[in-house]
Amino acid sequence: MINLSINPGEVKEGYRSALEEANRVGLVERLWKCDYTLWSDAPDEIVDRLGWLNVHEEMLGEIPGILALKKTLLADGYERVLLLGMGGSSLAPELFAKIFKDCNGLLLEVLDTTVPADIIEVTKRIDPEKTLFIVSSKSGTTVEPISLMKHFFKLTVERVGEIDAPSHFVVITTAGTALAKHAEDFGFRAAYLNDTEIGGRYSALSLVGLVPAALTGVDDLKLLKSAAAEAERARGPLAVNLAASLGVFLGECARMGRDKLTLLSESALGPFSDWAEQLIAESTGKAGKGLLPVIQEGLGDPEDYCDDRIFLSLSHCGEASFGEQLERLSMAGHPVIKIELDDRYDLGGLFFIFEFATAAAGWRMGIHPFNQPDVEAAKESAREALVEYEKRGSFSMPKPDLADGPTALYGDSVGGSAREAVLNFFASSEEGGYVSIQSYLGRDPSVFKALNALKMEAVKVSGRAVTLGLGPRFLHSTGQLHKGGATGGRYLQITGDDVEDLAIPGEEMTFGVLKDAQALGDAAALKSAGRSVLRVHIRGNILDGLNSLLGRQR
Repeated sequence: MINLSINPGEVKEGYRSALEEANRVGLVERLWKCDYTLWSDAPDEIVDRLGWLNVHEEMLGEIPGILALKKTLLADGYERVLLLGMGGSSLAPELFAKIFKDCNGLLLEVLDTTVPADIIEVTKRIDPEKTLFIVSSKSGTTVEPISLMKHFFKLTVERVGEIDAPSHFVVITTAGTALAKHAEDFGFRAAYLNDTEIGGRYSALSLVGLVPAALTGVDDLKLLKSAAAEAERARGPLAVNLAASLGVFLGECARMGRDKLTLLSESALGPFSDWAEQLIAESTGKAGKGLLPVIQEGLGDPEDYCDDRIFLSLSHCGEASFGEQLERLSMAGHPVIKIELDDRYDLGGLFFIFEFATAAAGWRMGIHPFNQPDVEAAKESAREALVEYEKRGSFSMPKPDLADGPTALYGDSVGGSAREAVLNFFASSEEGGYVSIQSYLGRDPSVFKALNALKMEAVKVSGRAVTLGLGPRFLHSTGQLHKGGATGGRYLQITGDDVEDLAIPGEEMTFGVLKDAQALGDAAALKSAGRSVLRVHIRGNILDGLNSLLGRQR
């Protein structure tokens, strides 16, 4: 069972009017009827994007087959599943891997990067003979999982031979894709074809989420039962409809300038925030509007925040999670949402609530919540950078605007040192804006710790909401909001030299080249959208460069 309460604070009157309007237009009934006019004058990318509404029913028949695969894998001595994906195809599996890591199944790990150091680390650690690789891509052409598939297939062939290697691979895609054909041509163990009417960020309860979840030991039937219960509640009137009322509230908050959704959760449920971040940011961040999810920030005092915040806490029932602090925030007029779960399997229902709420929020905000028009801009810029690289053998880089020891700065840099320029960049954030730190440095724990320290400095100096995104993952989530949402964001991109690079089999480019092209492409797309971008490139040791930005010595 899921309990949800809303204290609207200063949005009280607007929320009341929004609920009245939702009732007047028949929001709930029309959403269930897939009425595209709730969001647009045209049905494009709407009527064929609503399969998530009933996927909890459609998936019941798939469970026995998935469990049979799990049984076979365990009998054959497999120990690990490595899912190769990106965005919607990787975030729900990663959530399951972290929250259900104590279940009786195979160890599940997710790899969704082009950073060579991360790929090399996983390559050295896993045993291909005991690993099932899941390649997950709705389109069947997503560059990250396809490149990773080529790398790990070559590795597996070297270890077990050409005949046995295909049995170590499974794909999750849709019918007719190049990936589906590849799986058939090479004789992969299985190809799961997902409903074409479910977009990636709405796919947690489809084959995209349920296949890896079941293999790691998650009881998919319990997840679907929870989702079915919330779907039934979501058919009711707004007074008892958690999903619709949450969506209307979020949409009204955004309309009133409360567009920074601060997601708070106890550590056990923390991974849900990463999944929700993509759903909310990519769905609402367009047409100059958007809800910016702010995750892993901690919680301060009411006076620490501007009047652009919403606070949402997620916890297990009976726990006093952020209780006193949330009460003080409510008393200060900040909108506060509390969600409590009886059991971790209530996540199935929570997926549905957030998907339905996001659709309802899109109606109230006057935006189309199922497309991602600005994601392609960064991809196109990255492709252009790769074409240039193929011709020149290098990327065309201007002279740095500031060079300081191991760091070179490009863009909006004001200051005599790299540290001063970065702090000035943070401090010049506009009212109602935010700071986005975008790292292409990989996930080494010491690097991540330094990045979080930089993030906290940004919070202190700017006085604004600050997010930290790992590239290229964030390109498929908050990247849409960065370019299509409200103006006022300031984007600090941090790149670095690769100590070791890695070839992509069958391609002229390496993973390092692909990663650099993605970073350059996103910076170009941001600038084209009129955003303020400062790029910091670290030459040599990454930690030395980060420590110089933090004003400290190693």
